[in-house]
Amino acid sequence: MSITDIVQAASSVASLGVAGAALRVARRATESADASADATKNLSDIEERREHREMFPQVKVYFRKDPGGVVWKLVVELEGPDVLDHLDRFQVTIRDDQDRSAIQPNEQRSQEEIDRQIWGPFLLRPNSGVADERGRSSIPVPLTIGERWEAPVHETSEPSWWTESGAAERWDKDYLGTPIRLTIHCEREGFAPWVLRREVPDPREKYVPPSFY
Repeated sequence: MSITDIVQAASSVASLGVAGAALRVARRATESADASADATKNLSDIEERREHREMFPQVKVYFRKDPGGVVWKLVVELEGPDVLDHLDRFQVTIRDDQDRSAIQPNEQRSQEEIDRQIWGPFLLRPNSGVADERGRSSIPVPLTIGERWEAPVHETSEPSWWTESGAAERWDKDYLGTPIRLTIHCEREGFAPWVLRREVPDPREKYVPPSFY
């Protein structure tokens, strides 16, 4: 092998070494950038969750009677926090006291009747301007801190397929004095929704008016 060949071979080896080193540097730079991006995302996620917790809606839920003392109203006050300022979408839904999926349609009851039945002491007054036609969910509305939402309620009745004697009395016995179970859905643009679950005591046996009445 001539000196020229030796020089060329050494040069090739050196070039390969430089290329390999450059590749390793590039790989480390990519890994470092990925790690930095992951760290930034993790910090962003942590900050987002913290802010979401700080803005968790604070509500007060109770019953009151209208000024005439005849109609019960379900009231939800949005009390805070101040940083929340407002909700773009606020909705109340009545939850059942039992699993409706276990009740199947048959000759005595249709699926429509099963879906319409509310298993609990109260329903929202249907088609009242604040609730749907079944009285299960309120119509979504915006709500600002310091404001209150309210809806008239009706006492529920026994399922239409309870046709035996004493069905109404049995229903009253089952649900008089039991709480109304609610799911409160809150949304604010730019944040994941908040879902609150509350139980409000049945006011029919013992009613204490709010202090501002």
